[in-house]
Amino acid sequence: SGEVTPNSYLISRNNFELIKKQEKFGFDNKLLKKIATVGMKIEKHYKSPQDIEWGIDKKGRLFILQARGITT
Repeated sequence: SGEVTPNSYLISRNNFELIKKQEKFGFDNKLLKKIATVGMKIEKHYKSPQDIEWGIDKKGRLFILQARGITT
């Protein structure tokens, strides 16, 4: 709905190192690496780049909410 300005990260596919970030609220680099690793597994499964929606609970657990092929 555009109510929140999202963070944006560019992470290397080779070693999951953070290349560039624009953030309104901070994430731990360990969490970013976990998200990138799961994202790569999802892309590998579907054999194409994916738009992946995810959430994190108060305990820091990662949940994949939705994944769909990028169309733009």
